[in-house]
Amino acid sequence: MSDGSDDECSFLATAEADAPGTLWYDLRAAITSTNMNTVQMDAVLSALHKHEKLSGKLPKSAKTLCRATYTAVTPGIRSLSGHDYYNFGLEAQLQFYLGLYPESHLQKLDTVLIMINNDGLPLFKSNSVSAWPVLVCISNIKPRKVFPVIVTTGPGKPCDLEYLEDFTTELRHLMDNGLNFHGKNFPVGVNAAVCDAPARALVKHVKQYSSKFGCDQCESMGFHDGQRMTWP
Repeated sequence: MSDGSDDECSFLATAEADAPGTLWYDLRAAITSTNMNTVQMDAVLSALHKHEKLSGKLPKSAKTLCRATYTAVTPGIRSLSGHDYYNFGLEAQLQFYLGLYPESHLQKLDTVLIMINNDGLPLFKSNSVSAWPVLVCISNIKPRKVFPVIVTTGPGKPCDLEYLEDFTTELRHLMDNGLNFHGKNFPVGVNAAVCDAPARALVKHVKQYSSKFGCDQCESMGFHDGQRMTWP
């Protein structure tokens, strides 16, 4: 049985990693600024790990170095739209992921532009359980980091749009008031909402593209020729 020393060492290592001027911090900043991929990052960390006496305590994984892990979900799961639902919070996630970028990147940032994605992901082949996460990335700063804001799981699609209400309310608040980060207020805007055709119909609450009135930009009526829907 562990006496807790491993957890304490892990906590201390994380605290040291967050301190500016440390090797961990500087290496993370260099990796971020040069857009290195995970394979290259892992190779560098593996080489440095062999010389631990010179380089100090470093993680073996790029995900650990860049802190690309999520805090364990605390009790807060509830039922919405026929799915189990958890909201990480848009502002909290933006604050966390902006903190992963070097200060030099943030000094060039005047506005926080985000891209949004919502789509279904089947979890098992044996049943209809799927996840419908709301994913976000900050589009005007590189490298782009995609992160979840809302995660839902349940049978099939969500039965209504109630699962998006908290997200849209918080997004509207940020667009009206901006995001406060490190003493600076950043205006927040939406660059794009990226969805495939079925997910777009669900999110916009319109008919599917293959229905009689499937176009959400005009009033043209389609006709079924016995095999397919056509719009002559």
